[in-house]
Amino acid sequence: MSFDPGTRLGSYEVIASLGTTAAERYKANDTRTNREVSIRVVPTDAPLPSEARERLEREAKTLASLRHPNISVPIEIGHVDPSTEYVVSEHVEGETLAERLAREALELPEALQIAAGVAESLDKAHRQGLVHGGLTPTDRA
Repeated sequence: MSFDPGTRLGSYEVIASLGTTAAERYKANDTRTNREVSIRVVPTDAPLPSEARERLEREAKTLASLRHPNISVPIEIGHVDPSTEYVVSEHVEGETLAERLAREALELPEALQIAAGVAESLDKAHRQGLVHGGLTPTDRA
């Protein structure tokens, strides 16, 4: 299920697609606070079993408790219908690693800085029992 700009998911209005990894991702406007957010839509073939929904909620709560500059904070979990869940988180502007690499190869110091930032944030999450299923690093410099 994809959403066009202008589509509403609760109080969030889709601005643009951010691409697809394991889930579809969108940049949206929170119409209540007028701030940009990211929405990760998790479609399934059938309604999520209650244990899967509970796991999604537990993970969001744990992520919300983490404080790390490389970890985007979840704001809300919602659903479009019983088989389409979404997670809203703070939107972080930045260039993806793929975009950065398309411009030119990384010099060793920059590559090490990016790798260290990813490793630090993963370590923080892993210490709280979270295992990240996909990485979307950005260059915030």
